[in-house]
Amino acid sequence: MTFLVHLLDWSGWLLWLSYRRVGADPTRPAGTLLGNLRPAVPLPRRSWVSLIALILLLVLRPLLLAVVASATDATPTWSPGPIVIAFRADDWGRLYLFSTIHFFWTGITAYAVLLAFSWLSRGVPEMVSFNDFIASLAGPVARFPWPILVVLPWLLGAGLWLGIGHLLTQEHLVPVVRGSGQWLMEAAVMGCAVWMPLRWALFFVLLLRFLHNYVYMGEHPAWAFVQMMGRRLQAPLGWVPLEFGRMDMAPAVVGILYLALGEAIQRLLAWLFGRVLA
Repeated sequence: MTFLVHLLDWSGWLLWLSYRRVGADPTRPAGTLLGNLRPAVPLPRRSWVSLIALILLLVLRPLLLAVVASATDATPTWSPGPIVIAFRADDWGRLYLFSTIHFFWTGITAYAVLLAFSWLSRGVPEMVSFNDFIASLAGPVARFPWPILVVLPWLLGAGLWLGIGHLLTQEHLVPVVRGSGQWLMEAAVMGCAVWMPLRWALFFVLLLRFLHNYVYMGEHPAWAFVQMMGRRLQAPLGWVPLEFGRMDMAPAVVGILYLALGEAIQRLLAWLFGRVLA
């Protein structure tokens, strides 16, 4: 069930990017990171087909989730980190609520990860094309100072919780809020939870760098991005000797440390959220 929900989320966001024609600039020269990911020929103007497909996906996906939940006896759950909320699969209203919340939360967390990578790749000439691609997704925000890049996804996550908190309370999916102060504290914790998927993205990049160091995978410019990003992510522990003969274990070790740090922060957020509810 979880895999299917995430697959539908990413399918929907790809349809949205297709509608916006993100990455469809035919002026991008070939040989760059983006030039290798899309054709260097003029593309048709924005089409409404992708937008219509996205709307149909959002309308029909709860029906598919209901069928799958009934066949597998699974319960749809939204797990942003500090809390896990279960939705009854036989209640259409709650199922549509779950589907919508999950879709937008996936988008916000992906937005946070993109902004983080945009900041990490600044000042590297080889990553100009990548930064331009991020700018096409996030607009001028991608070039803002790093404090704004940290705060903006937090505001989006907190705002989503402020928008749905009362509805979740009315549906008896979360405990009753005793006052506006508690509601705001819950939103603050949920805003921090937006950054939790970043640990998996960092681990994945470092894992790819570790593999690329010993397995030839071609000359695609994407590997230059992996190597550059991996070096920057390893910088905090660059002073630690993690080379054993010809084996450089730094990418693997640092990746595991990022995962462990993220897990510790997530447990802290869960504890804080529980304290707020207490």
